[in-house]
Amino acid sequence: NGDSRVEVKEGIVEVSNPDGEVSLKKGEQAEAVVSEKPEKDSTQELARWLEEKDGDLEKSPSDNAKRYDDYVQSLGKENDGTKNDIKSAGEMVASAKNSDDLDRAGRAIDAAEEKLEDNTILTETAASALEIIISDCKKRRDTVYREFERIKKEADRVNEVQQQSHAQIQALKDDFNKAVDRIMSGYDEKSKKLLDDVDFKKARPEIKKYEVK
Repeated sequence: NGDSRVEVKEGIVEVSNPDGEVSLKKGEQAEAVVSEKPEKDSTQELARWLEEKDGDLEKSPSDNAKRYDDYVQSLGKENDGTKNDIKSAGEMVASAKNSDDLDRAGRAIDAAEEKLEDNTILTETAASALEIIISDCKKRRDTVYREFERIKKEADRVNEVQQQSHAQIQALKDDFNKAVDRIMSGYDEKSKKLLDDVDFKKARPEIKKYEVK
């Protein structure tokens, strides 16, 4: 039904989605229900967990459709936030005047890209799960598959917007590199001017000659 379960064998794992996140240590596990914050759960065996989830989908497909609809809508809202992040980073790049400005702009670009990549993975995973659910509903001749198909189309639309944002970030990286060249060349010109203005004859320390006796 699209819900996820994570078991940690080694180290620490951060489990997150648009609704929240949870940190797991070795030996802990969590369940991430579609459209809900991930939560630590009990040590239920995986086989039993899968059986229950399959049963939930057959018992209440409409409820599952509603949860998927909410989930995809939340990913769409995340796209709006990403657009604003990219716009803000672009303004930082355009107005950058020194290395500190470049550092802030670079960090803003990295943050926007990381967030976008996470949301893209979540969207593509949801779309794949929806395809499986649609196929399963059709086999059972359950007419609710039409609702899942509508949600799948929305997930595809959300993913299209994400791909556009990926292209915008790549273009922004090009602008950032140009800004680096512009600012660094300005430093080079200033350095050259300073050197040109120096009278090396006067600046050179006097070397006294001593007569060897």
